[in-house]
Order: sequence, then structure tokens, then C-alpha cells
Amino acid sequence: MDTRRSLFRKAGNLVAALTVYQILPKSQLKVGEAAYGAVKTFSDLRVRCIGTVQPILAADLIKGTAFTGRVDEGGHTHTYTVTPEQIAMINAGQVVQLRSSLGSDGSGAHNVTIDPAQLLPNGGSIQVFQSENGQLIGIRLGKGNQPYLYVEGTEGLDPATVKLCIGLAASCQAEGSFNRMQLIQEITNRQVFGSINRISVQGETLVHVWATTQSGVQTKIVAKINP
Repeated sequence: MDTRRSLFRKAGNLVAALTVYQILPKSQLKVGEAAYGAVKTFSDLRVRCIGTVQPILAADLIKGTAFTGRVDEGGHTHTYTVTPEQIAMINAGQVVQLRSSLGSDGSGAHNVTIDPAQLLPNGGSIQVFQSENGQLIGIRLGKGNQPYLYVEGTEGLDPATVKLCIGLAASCQAEGSFNRMQLIQEITNRQVFGSINRISVQGETLVHVWATTQSGVQTKIVAKINP
């Protein structure tokens, strides 16, 4: 029977990242790291101005590029433009106020307000995995149908903070959903953590790992693993 140490040896280099799990197409992900974690929800927002105003949608907020919307007053129209810097402010929860263009009939500009707390009635939302220092840790499975899972940091990790949750994002958002991983004492030249129990991998499985480095930096990742 393989020991935990021999399973680890067969697992290879832990720092090499596994296949990334993507909940959305790459074109809608504002993340460049090798693993994703920490779900953020973007929602369609109501835009306040005189007349009928084109809303700013979750997909526009995710893109982060300049957005131009339309204001229709019936007899004439205006446009309003949100800069990338203002979109970043909205995504950070800040209210943005700006001025529209002059009207198509030459009428004056209007005040435009975008409040991230003002959701569009019957609007939609999109969840996106965002990395939190995902480059600081790597995960790897051992061998076999029910392997252990291993975690190693690119710098030292606080042993009390290395935790594991298996499942969809919705079930792995709270501390209580995670199980502690244990430092493998037999490996003395590297700081490697292993799952306390073996993992049953049937088809693609989502693994979430949270940890804090010894210097106090928190990292969260989610990866897709295959048997």
C-alpha cells in the first residue's frame, strides 16, 4: 500500500498549476492568473437621468472598458459615457456622477448618476471567479482512484490557515465549509500540506483552497481536477 509520502512523490511538482476552471468564457474574465477564486457578482444597474436611460449591464461592468449609453427624452436624445476609471469605481461600490452630452437638438446636458446599489428591475447578474493571490500556491493530486490532495506555497504558509473545500462555488464560500489540511511532517525539506482524508474523484471535480502566507497575505484559488 502506498504511504502518504510515496503518493506525494508520485504527484510531482506541486507548484505547477492545474487546469483552470472557468465559469465564463475567457473574453468575460478580467483575470490573468493561473487559478481562479473568490466569486464576485456583477449585476445590471439602473442609470438615473431625465428621460428613458439605457442601463449599464453586468457584461459591460466585467469588461471594464469605456461604455456609452443613450438617454431618450422623446423629442431628442443624449448620450452618456462612463470611463474605465469610473467603471472601476462602480465595481468598487462607489456612486459615480457625470454629465451627458448635449441633446441631438442642441439642448443642454443633464446630470447622470450610477449607484451600484440601484439594481435594474428584473435585471440579471453574472458570477465571475476572481483570483486572490492565486500565484502563491499550487495544488496537486496524488495517484489512485481515491488520492490525497497536496498544497504547497511559493513562500511559507501559516499551517492554521490552509483549508480545503470540494464542490461548487456556492457551497464553498463560508469558513465552515472548509476542512483543515495538515502539514506532512515526513517531508522535512519542503512545507507541504495534505488533505486529512482521501478524495473521491469522479469526473471533473472543483477544489477550493484558502491559505494565508506567514507574511500575512491571503490567497484563494479554485481549480478543476480530473481523475
